[in-house]
Amino acid sequence: MAIPEKLIFPHPERKYLFSNHILSITKKAYSKSFLLSRCFLSKNPSLLKSAFSAYVRPLLEYASPIWSPHLVKDIKRLEKVQRLFSKTILSCRHLPYATRLQCLSLPSLSLRRTHIDLCTCYRIVHCLSSLESGLFFTRRHTANRGHPFSLVKPPVRLDSTKFSFQSRVIDIWNSLPMAVVSAVSLVSFKSKLKYITITD
Repeated sequence: MAIPEKLIFPHPERKYLFSNHILSITKKAYSKSFLLSRCFLSKNPSLLKSAFSAYVRPLLEYASPIWSPHLVKDIKRLEKVQRLFSKTILSCRHLPYATRLQCLSLPSLSLRRTHIDLCTCYRIVHCLSSLESGLFFTRRHTANRGHPFSLVKPPVRLDSTKFSFQSRVIDIWNSLPMAVVSAVSLVSFKSKLKYITITD
């Protein structure tokens, strides 16, 4: 399936549309998170975490490879939803955010978006998607550099392409171990990805 050029190489003004999109979805996420706090009488951390993961987080992640932000204000705006949710857990509300995430076994939303990018890349590279690999990536054929699934990062000048899905995912993808990128299935890839340290 051919991807419209405007999605592969967004117009420079599209980043502002993405900021508007992020503002919209965070408002919806806050509203749903508030409803959860009203509907669930139990303060059991596992139950609240499951409810947040099932009903709120999908709002903040749907189609994120297209709009994943690079502006600090947008990254913070998204993360603040989970930051405030974690403060509703009485047992860890006074701890620093990073510590609260550890206690709840939750990754940051920023890290989850990176994992979603990598999973999308895996599906495209291994032809598990209807998206044509050639429209997004060029395989590197130099045997002595990286793993056999390494991708060539094209030169970019404009922010509209510098921070697009294709550009931002390649360096991280190329840095992954062979055992991860050659996983036999997406499920296996996701499982192995959990043990890889990625700076979000």
